[in-house]
Amino acid sequence: MKEARRSMQKRVRPMWQRLLLLALLALSSTMAFAQSKVSGKVVDATGEAVIGASVMIKGTSNGTVTNYDGEYTLQSVPQGATLVFSYVGYRTQNIAFAGQRQIDVTLEEDKQLLDEVVVVGYGVQRKSDVTGALTRVNEDQLNTRPVSNAIEALQGKAAGVDITTSERPGTLGSIRIRGNRSINASNEPLYVVDGVPLSSGGIESLNSRDIEAIDILKDASSTAIYGSRGANGVVLITTKRGKEGKLQLTYTGTMTFEKIVDKSPAFSASDYITWRRWAYYNASTDKSPYPRGDEPTLENDKKIFSGDDVAWKNIEKGWASGSWDGSKVTDTDWTDFVTQTGVTHEHTLRAQGGTKDMQASFSFGYLNNEGTQKGQEYERYNAAVTADVQATKWFKMGGKNYVSRSDDRHFSWTLDNMLMYNRTFGDHAIGLTLLHSASKYNAESSRLSEQGNPFPTFLWNNMGTGVDMASVRRDGSSVLSEGNKWDVFPSLALGWRMEQERWLRDVKWIDQLKLRFGVGVTGNSSGSNKLPNKKLSWEKTTQYNIGLDFSLLRGRINGAFDVYTSKTNDLLLAMSLPSLTGYPAMMDNIGKTKNKGFDLTLNFIPVQLNDFEWNSTINAAWQKDEIVELANGKQDDINNAWFIGESISVYYGFESAGLWQEGDQAEMDKFNANGAKFSAGNVRPVDQNGDYKIDADDRVILGNRNPRWTLGWSNSFSWKGLELNIDLFGRFKYKISTGGEGQLGMYQQREIDYYTPNNTGAEWQKPIYNQSGGDPYAGLLGFKDASFIKIRNLSLGYRLDKQLCNKIGISGAKLYVQGKNLGMLYSSVDFMDLDTGTTFYNRGFTVGLQLDF
Repeated sequence: MKEARRSMQKRVRPMWQRLLLLALLALSSTMAFAQSKVSGKVVDATGEAVIGASVMIKGTSNGTVTNYDGEYTLQSVPQGATLVFSYVGYRTQNIAFAGQRQIDVTLEEDKQLLDEVVVVGYGVQRKSDVTGALTRVNEDQLNTRPVSNAIEALQGKAAGVDITTSERPGTLGSIRIRGNRSINASNEPLYVVDGVPLSSGGIESLNSRDIEAIDILKDASSTAIYGSRGANGVVLITTKRGKEGKLQLTYTGTMTFEKIVDKSPAFSASDYITWRRWAYYNASTDKSPYPRGDEPTLENDKKIFSGDDVAWKNIEKGWASGSWDGSKVTDTDWTDFVTQTGVTHEHTLRAQGGTKDMQASFSFGYLNNEGTQKGQEYERYNAAVTADVQATKWFKMGGKNYVSRSDDRHFSWTLDNMLMYNRTFGDHAIGLTLLHSASKYNAESSRLSEQGNPFPTFLWNNMGTGVDMASVRRDGSSVLSEGNKWDVFPSLALGWRMEQERWLRDVKWIDQLKLRFGVGVTGNSSGSNKLPNKKLSWEKTTQYNIGLDFSLLRGRINGAFDVYTSKTNDLLLAMSLPSLTGYPAMMDNIGKTKNKGFDLTLNFIPVQLNDFEWNSTINAAWQKDEIVELANGKQDDINNAWFIGESISVYYGFESAGLWQEGDQAEMDKFNANGAKFSAGNVRPVDQNGDYKIDADDRVILGNRNPRWTLGWSNSFSWKGLELNIDLFGRFKYKISTGGEGQLGMYQQREIDYYTPNNTGAEWQKPIYNQSGGDPYAGLLGFKDASFIKIRNLSLGYRLDKQLCNKIGISGAKLYVQGKNLGMLYSSVDFMDLDTGTTFYNRGFTVGLQLDF
């Protein structure tokens, strides 16, 4: 019986082994069928191969790129997968995979980049139709680093726009668009928020998280529509509004910690004591002799440091052994008594949504900025509500209420109404805009202003390749004389879309090539005119601009280049008056200036792989302003340091040749014979005319106060969910005055390299104890050539995977850390932060969180 059972098992076992083998074969064939290979070709609308297009399996890192012929092959594609085809400048396509062996794709050109809507004047326009010089900074660029105001976020982001840094909480730095045009009148730009000009302040109170984009109008053809207020450029701020779709809720919060970095610390106690000894030695006379600074005595130290018991007790520590030992004295860092770790936290909660006929949004923001210096603090609350209703097909009503409150008791509101008419017939379009605006500004006092001067704007699109824009504005100013209060400010701009011409349509690597020309007149009436002038009229600037917009290689390279020149006539200058009038000066129309330069913006994508992409943006600008005429025609005004053919703002004075040395004694004697008191270690001014006298005839122009060049370079690297951003900013070719080093030997002195008989090659002159002043030419050494490149921001962020976000009940999340003002890559002056213009700056780091619901 057992033998029969064993015989049956022997027969059954091979049968199960065969069945198992068949099952494995079936499973493997099923798996082979479920994981398939797919090939194909990616072309554009003209049938041309798209090289380097990305082909990915959605939700995975599995993918490839097309070759030179636009062909691709993708392995191990599971059943039911979705293939994602994408390329810069084209719309992304998602195609479901159902076992096909070949999938060919035709990508459609994404017109969004070329047809992006930007703000121009009191309306909007397709970017491809813009004919003036315009730079846009979008929301992503504005929020690459933590800032307390939107203007600070613009720094280094817009070509031709120079912004200085103010690190005091609640304050703005200065902003200049294409340099200075006026000598006495204002050079500040006009700020326009959602189409309404700000008549007085308030820009610093805006929450940068509420801003969708900032458009900067730089040339007269685009700014003339704002008349006198747009004379120095226009900053157009577009805030966020509701959008069609389901309700979206977003929270953004950051926490920033900052400390002061002192680039020029004070002498240590021991070094200060030695420095002061040298100051007494250099000021000593036969009646009051003092030993050299490196040969101290206890008796002389009692004379030098008498009168301060606390200081003397510290000095006594150095004499405790009977001979001087500077290592025994105690150091006190006085900076610690007035500084702190600055903590800034900001929070913004935003909701938006709507239907096709009605969209709405709401946001609330809070900012608390505690400065790095004790006593500095700025607190701000923001609330914004928008609503847009499409009542009928031809009538749309919109409104926005924006209220801000900060601890400087600033409060403002604005109400604007616009009536717009647009009609298209054939290849042509015409538009008309009428505006009425009212606003109120309150900063411990009330002001009510109203603008009610409707004017037309005329826009003409001609035959697809040409774009024309013209505007005429009539402005009046109460500060001008009767008969001169009102004037007309026209502008004209032409654009040529060359890529649409027959002879360029077949050039596949050119996406856009637009040549622009603009000319316009703007007026300026700002300035104080306490004594009426019956002839006072507008200061006028006529500017010409030639620009080229380009997009190449399907958007991989794009940008703009502009060259401009402007002439300003009838400058508003203050003329000195006899004292018997009771007024020191009177405003009059005197003189001329001119300005020229160029702006360059270049965006490009150096690397684009499956999961990795590198985007880079460079903006650079050069400008030079020049005085053409003054009150006496071509004659210089030396008292005000205004010179024909030179920049508006220059340094004027004596030039430095370094320090006098012992070997220069014979030369010093010639100057001393004429009343000078030069000795080795003093500052050596340059005798320009060789008469061995240093007088007014030896003064020269030392340099321009404003930079000739400005540069910004932003880079972003993305790999899967990780994002790395770095922003660089710089100014070049200008002069600064650090004030020199007085070295009077009395007060706290920063650590410097000063002249002694043992250190003759020093940077600074010898100290001389003197209560009324030491070396009379000490300030000459303070003039320095200035250039720098600063690391403005370095940030690392991570976007959580969509699937993980869905599991925890949110739509998206981003975590990031940022380094702020990490230091200089290059600086021509090592003891100053040339960005802030001080010997210190704030360095910090930020942690941030963004949640989407």
